[in-house]
Amino acid sequence: YIIFLKGVRSFDGIVSLVLAAANAFGLLLICVFLACGLVGMPRMLWRSSDPTVMLRRYYFEATDIQEDVDVAAMDLAEVKAELSMLTPRVTDEDAPVLQRMLEMIQAADAELPFYHSASTRTTMSSVPDDGDVSRSKLVKLHAKIKRSIKIATKKNYQWEHMIRECQVLDAIMHHDYETVGQTKAMYYTLFRKPLFRVLAVCAFILTLLVLFSELVLPFQQMSPSPL
Repeated sequence: YIIFLKGVRSFDGIVSLVLAAANAFGLLLICVFLACGLVGMPRMLWRSSDPTVMLRRYYFEATDIQEDVDVAAMDLAEVKAELSMLTPRVTDEDAPVLQRMLEMIQAADAELPFYHSASTRTTMSSVPDDGDVSRSKLVKLHAKIKRSIKIATKKNYQWEHMIRECQVLDAIMHHDYETVGQTKAMYYTLFRKPLFRVLAVCAFILTLLVLFSELVLPFQQMSPSPL
């Protein structure tokens, strides 16, 4: 609109306009996200210093992670059921490929915890059968297997990591320092807690300074000294 209707005809004028638009967009992002950072950073640091609060947060995250692992396991079970239906109908040339895909699923299932039991509800009768046994169908199934295995492996790693962290935090809360080791216990009790709380206080002071700067900015020209 500005270029074509307001007479910006030169290349330098267009460059200046683009730079101004980029700066305006950056300032807009700062205005939108600065409040979240100024409020969220001190709160996040303060909460991360308390093992009790951290353990409570992991408990809330556990349901989401377990649901994601269940979904990934169910996807693998559906593909396995579909491959089992295609086994009698594929050609001799494609049979080894199909067998390798089944072995990939079996290896992935062995790494998933047994209590993620959503996949056991998947049966061959619940999977739609379109009768397609072409090579392109096998390629699509192979891509789906790789994607599901990647998601399942990632979420399972997050689950196991969270379990280890919960066990450490629970032991520290109950002063069971022999279970977690003296080094990790000293880190959480003597180093992490005071450090994170000092950082939270510093971030809170920074928030007050930024807020003060924004509030006095309109009155800067009326003051003889820098505010």
